[in-house]
Parts: sequence; C-alpha cells; structure tokens
Amino acid sequence: GALVAHQRFGGGTALAVFSAGLAGCYMIVALCVLPALDRHKSARPFSERAAAAAAAAPLGIYPDYHPAYVFYSGRRLEVLRARDDLAAFFRSAPRAYCVMEEDQYEVERRTLGLGLRVVDRERVGHRIMLLVAAGGAP
Repeated sequence: GALVAHQRFGGGTALAVFSAGLAGCYMIVALCVLPALDRHKSARPFSERAAAAAAAAPLGIYPDYHPAYVFYSGRRLEVLRARDDLAAFFRSAPRAYCVMEEDQYEVERRTLGLGLRVVDRERVGHRIMLLVAAGGAP
C-alpha cells in the first residue's frame, strides 16, 4: 500500500499509509494475538490459585525467583535457593506450601523424605509448575 501511495501521491502519503498499516498490525497483535497466547504462557491463573490454597500459610518458591509468580500471587514468596533452605522452610511451620518446577519436585521428594505432595499443577509456557505442600496442609 505504501509503494502504491508513493507512486501516486508522493513520499508524505506513503509514510502515512505505512504508519497506519504498522499501527493496525500493532493493534491486531495487542488485542487478538497476545490475549490468545496469554492463556498458555501466563503465570496468573496458577499464581492466584497457589495464593488462595496457601491462604495464611507460608508460601515459598524454589529454587529460582520468578517475578511473575510473586506479582500475580499478590503476596510475598520466600525464595528458597538450596535444598537445605527448602527443608528448613517446610519444617518451620505446621503447614507450608512451595511453588516449584515438576523436575525439581521429583528430585526433592525423593531426597528430603518430608512427605511432600502436589496440591496443584499447571503448564506455564514451557514449564510445568507445581504447588507442593508439606506438613498438615489440606
């Protein structure tokens, strides 16, 4: 469209047509494409359910800090960097919850021997995230 406008009306019109096309493409991406992808990549639904399940109990994230989970849960998540931190966290309260990736859970469940169990599970992008509970958590 910009090439045709340039040939018929000159450079100013071609720039205006190009800019309008670019703005239209941006609006389509922002209003149609990104919301469709959000269902598969957003941490929001899982984070909200994790915060609701944990209620007033401690909630941690292991082993890496992912800001999206903190933001969407709307609460402070204790960052647990090492296996010892994770074990101490679960022993620190009668009920404790932790957000972690599925592959980490399999390793820690066998290693720690704390009776960990999965409360919630969801694929977020390329990761399978779990809400894990220990202790008297329902």
